[in-house]
Amino acid sequence: MRYFFYGTLMDRVLLAHVLQRPVGSRELKPAKVRGWRLNAVRCESYPIVFRQRRALLSGVVLERSTGAERGRLSAYEGDGYTLVRAVAKMRDGGRKPVWLFAPKPRVYQPANRPWSLAAWRLGEKRLQRRRGERHDPTRT
Repeated sequence: MRYFFYGTLMDRVLLAHVLQRPVGSRELKPAKVRGWRLNAVRCESYPIVFRQRRALLSGVVLERSTGAERGRLSAYEGDGYTLVRAVAKMRDGGRKPVWLFAPKPRVYQPANRPWSLAAWRLGEKRLQRRRGERHDPTRT
Protein backbone atom coordinates (compact mmCIF):
# COMPACT_ATOMS: atom_id res chain seq x y z
CA MET A 1 0.00 0.00 0.00
CA ARG A 2 1.38 3.41 -1.01
CA TYR A 3 0.72 6.37 1.33
CA PHE A 4 0.86 10.13 0.83
CA PHE A 5 1.85 12.04 3.99
CA TYR A 6 1.33 15.80 4.33
CA GLY A 7 1.90 16.52 8.02
CA THR A 8 3.95 15.25 10.94
CA LEU A 9 4.49 11.86 9.28
CA MET A 10 6.74 13.60 6.74
CA ASP A 11 9.27 13.71 9.59
CA ARG A 12 11.42 10.58 9.21
CA VAL A 13 12.20 10.31 12.94
CA LEU A 14 8.51 10.38 13.87
CA LEU A 15 7.59 8.03 11.02
CA ALA A 16 10.30 5.59 12.12
CA HIS A 17 8.87 5.69 15.65
CA VAL A 18 5.36 4.98 14.37
CA LEU A 19 6.48 2.21 11.98
CA GLN A 20 8.88 0.80 14.61
CA ARG A 21 11.73 0.60 12.08
CA PRO A 22 14.31 2.91 10.50
CA VAL A 23 13.06 4.95 7.52
CA GLY A 24 15.72 5.68 4.92
CA SER A 25 15.87 9.02 3.15
CA ARG A 26 15.12 7.33 -0.19
CA GLU A 27 11.90 5.74 1.11
CA LEU A 28 10.05 9.07 1.13
CA LYS A 29 9.58 10.65 -2.30
CA PRO A 30 8.44 14.29 -2.72
CA ALA A 31 5.04 14.54 -4.41
CA LYS A 32 1.93 16.69 -4.81
CA VAL A 33 -1.78 15.86 -4.75
CA ARG A 34 -4.31 18.09 -6.47
CA GLY A 35 -7.63 18.99 -4.88
CA TRP A 36 -6.56 19.16 -1.23
CA ARG A 37 -5.62 22.11 1.01
CA LEU A 38 -3.53 21.97 4.19
CA ASN A 39 -4.60 23.77 7.37
CA ALA A 40 -3.59 23.79 11.02
CA VAL A 41 -6.00 22.32 13.56
CA ARG A 42 -7.36 24.59 16.31
CA CYS A 43 -5.49 24.08 19.61
CA GLU A 44 -3.27 21.33 18.17
CA SER A 45 0.21 21.05 16.66
CA TYR A 46 -0.72 18.96 13.62
CA PRO A 47 -2.51 19.71 10.34
CA ILE A 48 -5.56 18.44 8.52
CA VAL A 49 -6.54 18.60 4.87
CA PHE A 50 -9.73 19.74 3.19
CA ARG A 51 -10.91 19.27 -0.34
CA GLN A 52 -10.42 22.39 -2.41
CA ARG A 53 -10.84 22.19 -6.14
CA ARG A 54 -7.73 23.96 -7.42
CA ALA A 55 -5.46 23.45 -4.43
CA LEU A 56 -2.15 21.61 -4.65
CA LEU A 57 -0.96 19.78 -1.54
CA SER A 58 2.75 19.07 -1.08
CA GLY A 59 3.95 16.02 0.79
CA VAL A 60 5.83 12.75 0.48
CA VAL A 61 4.99 9.26 -0.73
CA LEU A 62 5.93 6.12 1.19
CA GLU A 63 6.09 3.41 -1.47
CA ARG A 64 5.71 0.28 0.65
CA SER A 65 4.38 -0.78 4.01
CA THR A 66 3.67 -4.07 5.74
CA GLY A 67 0.31 -5.03 7.20
CA ALA A 68 1.62 -4.38 10.70
CA GLU A 69 2.89 -0.94 9.64
CA ARG A 70 -0.48 -0.08 8.10
CA GLY A 71 -2.07 -0.91 11.45
CA ARG A 72 0.40 1.34 13.27
CA LEU A 73 -0.26 4.21 10.86
CA SER A 74 -4.01 3.87 11.37
CA ALA A 75 -3.55 3.77 15.16
CA TYR A 76 -1.37 6.90 15.00
CA GLU A 77 -3.96 8.82 12.98
CA GLY A 78 -6.84 7.61 15.15
CA ASP A 79 -10.59 7.34 14.63
CA GLY A 80 -10.95 10.92 13.38
CA TYR A 81 -9.45 10.07 9.99
CA THR A 82 -10.39 7.92 7.04
CA LEU A 83 -8.24 6.68 4.17
CA VAL A 84 -9.00 8.33 0.83
CA ARG A 85 -7.63 7.40 -2.58
CA ALA A 86 -5.79 10.09 -4.51
CA VAL A 87 -3.26 10.44 -7.31
CA ALA A 88 0.17 11.82 -6.48
CA LYS A 89 2.26 13.64 -9.04
CA MET A 90 5.85 12.66 -8.44
CA ARG A 91 8.84 14.95 -8.91
CA ASP A 92 9.77 13.13 -12.15
CA GLY A 93 6.31 13.92 -13.57
CA GLY A 94 4.93 10.41 -13.12
CA ARG A 95 1.61 9.77 -11.39
CA LYS A 96 0.96 7.14 -8.73
CA PRO A 97 -2.19 6.08 -6.89
CA VAL A 98 -1.86 6.72 -3.15
CA TRP A 99 -3.86 6.65 0.06
CA LEU A 100 -4.01 9.70 2.29
CA PHE A 101 -5.52 10.19 5.73
CA ALA A 102 -8.35 12.73 5.50
CA PRO A 103 -10.28 13.96 8.53
CA LYS A 104 -13.82 12.74 8.98
CA PRO A 105 -16.43 15.52 8.69
CA ARG A 106 -16.90 17.72 11.76
CA VAL A 107 -14.23 15.97 13.86
CA TYR A 108 -11.56 18.70 13.77
CA GLN A 109 -11.85 22.46 13.74
CA PRO A 110 -9.44 24.27 11.45
CA ALA A 111 -7.36 27.07 12.90
CA ASN A 112 -7.16 30.39 11.13
CA ARG A 113 -3.49 29.82 10.29
CA PRO A 114 -1.38 27.73 7.96
CA TRP A 115 0.69 24.74 9.12
CA SER A 116 4.38 24.15 8.42
CA LEU A 117 6.53 21.07 9.02
CA ALA A 118 9.56 23.31 9.63
CA ALA A 119 7.68 25.30 12.29
CA TRP A 120 6.42 22.06 13.88
CA ARG A 121 9.99 20.71 14.02
CA LEU A 122 11.22 23.90 15.70
CA GLY A 123 8.28 24.13 18.09
CA GLU A 124 6.30 21.11 19.20
CA LYS A 125 8.80 18.38 18.33
CA ARG A 126 11.57 20.29 20.06
CA LEU A 127 9.42 20.86 23.16
CA GLN A 128 8.63 17.15 23.38
CA ARG A 129 12.34 16.32 23.26
CA ARG A 130 13.18 18.89 25.95
CA ARG A 131 10.50 17.53 28.27
CA GLY A 132 11.72 14.00 27.60
CA GLU A 133 8.35 13.02 26.19
CA ARG A 134 8.02 10.19 23.76
CA HIS A 135 5.46 10.62 21.04
CA ASP A 136 2.40 8.46 21.66
CA PRO A 137 1.48 6.92 18.29
CA THR A 138 -2.11 6.41 19.42
CA ARG A 139 -2.59 10.18 19.72
CA THR A 140 -2.70 12.42 16.65
